[in-house]
Amino acid sequence: MNQNVDWEQRIDWNSVRDHRLNRVVTEMKLAGYDALLFTKLDALRYAISFRSVFSLWFHGNRYILLITADGRVKFLVASGCLERVLQTMPWVKDPEPLPFIISQGLKTITGAIDNLGLSGAKIGVDMMPFSLYDPLKAAMPKASFVDGSIVIEKARRKKHPDEVKALRLAAEIVDIGMDTVLRNVKPGITEHEISSAASYAMNLAGSEETPYMPLVCAGEHGSIGYRFPTDRRLKHGEMVYTDCGAAVVNGYNGDIARTTVVGKAKSEEQKKIYRAMVQMLESGTKAVKPGASTSEIAFACQHAAEEAGYGKYTYYGIVGHGIGTDIHEAPSIGEKVCEGEEVEKLMQNEVICLEPGILVPGVGGGHVENMI
Repeated sequence: MNQNVDWEQRIDWNSVRDHRLNRVVTEMKLAGYDALLFTKLDALRYAISFRSVFSLWFHGNRYILLITADGRVKFLVASGCLERVLQTMPWVKDPEPLPFIISQGLKTITGAIDNLGLSGAKIGVDMMPFSLYDPLKAAMPKASFVDGSIVIEKARRKKHPDEVKALRLAAEIVDIGMDTVLRNVKPGITEHEISSAASYAMNLAGSEETPYMPLVCAGEHGSIGYRFPTDRRLKHGEMVYTDCGAAVVNGYNGDIARTTVVGKAKSEEQKKIYRAMVQMLESGTKAVKPGASTSEIAFACQHAAEEAGYGKYTYYGIVGHGIGTDIHEAPSIGEKVCEGEEVEKLMQNEVICLEPGILVPGVGGGHVENMI
């Protein structure tokens, strides 16, 4: 992983932090909110560069970040992380500790809201457990707590040029993971063994987190949409779908997916499926430009699949998504469940992933994905 050095300017993190906070404040004002109350870890990373300790089973809601419409910031941090914030994050002023059980910090939270002059404010919230939400509303009856998730979603879309640099570093790491996967695809090895090798390679290369184990889904696992590796052993001639969107560098996610065959393809249809997926990706990529609608991009991908005769086998989920301090950011592209309901326009300096997929029962399939 590239390090910051004294002999050239690489990524100016102070400039990036200023940009991100300004983006949050700008979108907050446009939404008509007086303040935001964030608890989601990716939102905290975006707004103040706080790196949390977490897993699926530990450290969910341990932090409260308050941001006002005039740009003031108050961070209420899990008590065990307080000293680290004080010693290593000079841009965060006057952090205060929260207890392990966040609902026990109600007095601290209401005190911070009062001190910021927000006791009667309209406050956007991204996510909060009911164990805190209901007592907070009862303790602050004059305040209005509303959905604030749209603010962070809109703020993150327009990247600072140095954010694009950071995403390129993350892309390099997932390339290393994918190279490791493809070099290990051979008969007899398990999905989990390949996934573990890729995860290890990405960690050695500088990944700070493993959002999920790299996906390695062989044979029928690839065609029915498995989203985790298992102890299934790969067999000669079957298709293998793999996704290494499982690395984070400086808070930014990388994402890549490929589909291959163990050894040589055993049928012409496998080759046709693969060519169709690549054509979907190429067609969708050609449609990506500032001002293009997400529906145009989704149509370009789907049309390529229809032309190849696989239109009814395209993946039922999304065909693409934004990426940044969350692996799936706005906009979502080609969500079939909501087809025609939400159409976004792409903007300059946005970073997205396209990951068209074809899944054919009894034959196989997968996705191909690039960051754009």
